[in-house]
Formats: sequence, structure tokens, C-alpha cells
Amino acid sequence: MCILISTTSHPDYPIIVLSNRDEFFARPTQLASARNLENGVKIISPLDLGRSEHGTWIGVTSEGKIAMLLNYREKKLSVSKVSRGILPINYLTSSLDEEEWYRTLEVNLTKSIGDGEPVTLGDIGGFTLIYGKLQKDPLSGKLTPLNIMSNRGDRGKIHASVSDDTDQHSDIAKQEHFSVSNSLYYEPWAKANLGTELLAQVVSDAVNKDYTQEELTEACFQILSTNTYDPSIQHNKDEFSEAKLVELRNSIFIPPLDTAKASATPFDGASENKFYGTRTQTVIMYHKSGDIHYYERDLYDGDTNIQKVRNQHFVMHIETA
Repeated sequence: MCILISTTSHPDYPIIVLSNRDEFFARPTQLASARNLENGVKIISPLDLGRSEHGTWIGVTSEGKIAMLLNYREKKLSVSKVSRGILPINYLTSSLDEEEWYRTLEVNLTKSIGDGEPVTLGDIGGFTLIYGKLQKDPLSGKLTPLNIMSNRGDRGKIHASVSDDTDQHSDIAKQEHFSVSNSLYYEPWAKANLGTELLAQVVSDAVNKDYTQEELTEACFQILSTNTYDPSIQHNKDEFSEAKLVELRNSIFIPPLDTAKASATPFDGASENKFYGTRTQTVIMYHKSGDIHYYERDLYDGDTNIQKVRNQHFVMHIETA
């Protein structure tokens, strides 16, 4: 049960994004890397190797595209026909603008999977996708809005500096600080509200105390490591009980949960899972100079509750900024 927290309130960074990926530690994953696409565009993203589509949950490109994916918490856990992770990759590698990409999404998914069977958004497990282009409005200097969509709820905008009365969630669209987890973005869980509050405070402190980029980045990772998960539930030896699942809604950081080899969410290439929790943390900072700083902190190397932290930092310039 992941979380994404973002803000447009820092004067030097049109947007800062914080992301925790919560997953079974045994799920095969490739760490973030910088790769060149066939058209010469550079992409930075990790890859999920647990499904054949080899999708991702977060990524940015040298054209300024950004995409971030979260699961929607279904009443019943199951494996969908098509991996959600194909959505960010499909957007990031597409040459279409945002509206045309959305309008032709199902057609393009059908073509990209290539098995001849039509693909609809209903074939994909519940998700929330945030996507768009990192660019500044020439008049306001503010970030142009990003899109948010779900196959379980409404479509809208976030980080919009100008009110759009046609957006039924315009009150959320206008917020400088935003957070979403595994519910509909207009029905936030407790952890999402906490994330919004913490990031607002960090930005305020960073401005008032003149944080360096390194200090600001570390403060963001501290937010992502905020652990309010009830320890009595954490150490319960039951499989993935309902209590463990419900408690995921309350903590930004999910400590290693012993799932007793739960098979509630199986995936390709693995028959057993032991630990589940926050395993990858990402901070993306888009500087007003046009530079994107992509920080990744991978916490566990395999299905163990002993941390082995691996840090990465990529810098990429948006040519159109």
C-alpha cells in the first residue's frame, strides 16, 4: 500500500515528489536506471520484473514527462489480467500529448501488449495514475497542472494555480500540498493527510532556515520513514489478516510485516513471500533551472527484514524547461 506526497510551495522547486513503494520483498525488481529510448529521449525509472510487462510505478524523462502509479485497495486481492505498471511506461514512452494519450489509451494498450485481445482499463487492477509534463507557466512561474485518473473513480487535476470550475474536485486541484495513497484521491486515508502536513512543515522549515538541497532531500526521506504502524498488529503472527491490511492506511512507512508466506497477491516467478513493507523510497525534485534530481533509496535486498540500503542520485536536464 504505497503513498505519494507532493508540493509546489518551495520557491526554488516548482514541484517536489515523495514516493514510498510498499511491496513483497521477494518481488523481482530492477533498481532505477537511466536509459535511452529509441527516439533519443532519456528515461529514469525502476522496473517491476514480477510481471511480464516489466512496467514501473514511477519515472521521468528528459522531455519533462512524469508518471506515478498507485494501487487502489480492492475489497478482494487478486492478480489482474494486465499489470498496472504498463501505464506509466506507456505514457512516458509515448509521443502523444496528454489528452490524445488518454483518449487513445485502450487502443494503444491493445497494440502494445500484442496478444490480439482487446485491452480495457477494466482488465487492469484498481489504480490511480498521476501524469503530465513538468513545465512552468511563463506568466505565473508556477508548475502547469498534472493529471490524475483512476479506473475506480474520477479524473481531475492537481497542483493547478488557476481555478477550473469544470473540475468537480477543484478544491483539491488548487492545493499546493497533495497526497494520495491507495484510496480515491478525494477520499484520503489518514497516512495521506499526515504526509501532506509533514511536507508542508518541511518546506516551511527549508525556506525559513535556508536548507541546502542535501538537507531538504534528507528531510523528505525522513517523512517517507515516518512509522506510525501499530507494533502490536505488526508482530501478530497471523497471515495477512484484515487488521494488518487496515493498519496500512495509517502509517507512511510500513515496517517489515511477516506475512507467513502469504499468497494473497501472487506474481509471476515466485510461489512464496515472507516479508511485506516499504522497500523503495523515491524523492524527485524539479529545480527552477530545469534540472530534475531523482533520488532513490532501496531498503532491502531480498526477502529479509534486515535493511541493506542502496542510494542512487540521477540528474537530468529538461531541455524544454
